[in-house]
Amino acid sequence: MLRAGGVNEIIVLLTLIIPMAYLMDRARKGASLPKLKAIGAVDALPDSVDRAVEMGRPVVASTGGFAALVGQFASAAVAGVRLIRYIAKLCYMKGARFIAVAGQTPDLVPYIDAVLKEEALSQGKPESYVRSRDLKFFGGAYGLSLPELIETEKAATYVLVGTPYGGDFASWESANRVGALFIGGCIRFGVMGPLAMVADYLLLMDEVYAAGAMVGGDKEELATLIASDFTKLYAILLIVVLSILAFLGVNISGLLAI
Repeated sequence: MLRAGGVNEIIVLLTLIIPMAYLMDRARKGASLPKLKAIGAVDALPDSVDRAVEMGRPVVASTGGFAALVGQFASAAVAGVRLIRYIAKLCYMKGARFIAVAGQTPDLVPYIDAVLKEEALSQGKPESYVRSRDLKFFGGAYGLSLPELIETEKAATYVLVGTPYGGDFASWESANRVGALFIGGCIRFGVMGPLAMVADYLLLMDEVYAAGAMVGGDKEELATLIASDFTKLYAILLIVVLSILAFLGVNISGLLAI
């Protein structure tokens, strides 16, 4: 016999499992998936690189100070690196200099290094990437060194997508001082508000993962993101229906206990 509330939990689980199984199967077969909405911050990346070319100044990108390949922020870090790969591809293709900045932990350094080497080689321009010049790791000095880098290099575009924290705030002001276009993305509640006030283009919460999957061309990851929307739709529908019933005077406590 199910305990109180068990039926609702099963329904929530099924709204996630069934769409995910269906969409994952389509992704693996190479079939089309429901189209995601256009994301302004992603659409702005090619133009932001063109801006850097025209100004003769570099593009600087970071995954945020808390980015790491282990722990609760690992998935956001991977999404951030996927965006770094995409930006690097655009920069090497168009002739803009690109500078990537790893977070405070060193595990991202070899990952980003490999990504930038691959993209430089794929564009037939291995000379475009020099590790000592174009990949920065500041460790504990990240919060102080990143703003200095942005101002010294006079970045034309600054991209910060992943897991920024309080130490990243100063870099936002530095980007403003040098007139850089600022594209920001975050999955942390405590940073979203300030970031929304200063970024020219913004990615919030699931948009960070969606952007990483879109530029990375990972159909299976896109399938999981789309499937999760069905659970959200069920939750929204449940809230609306129960709110209406409560407004009409129906005792909804019994329904919630099913």
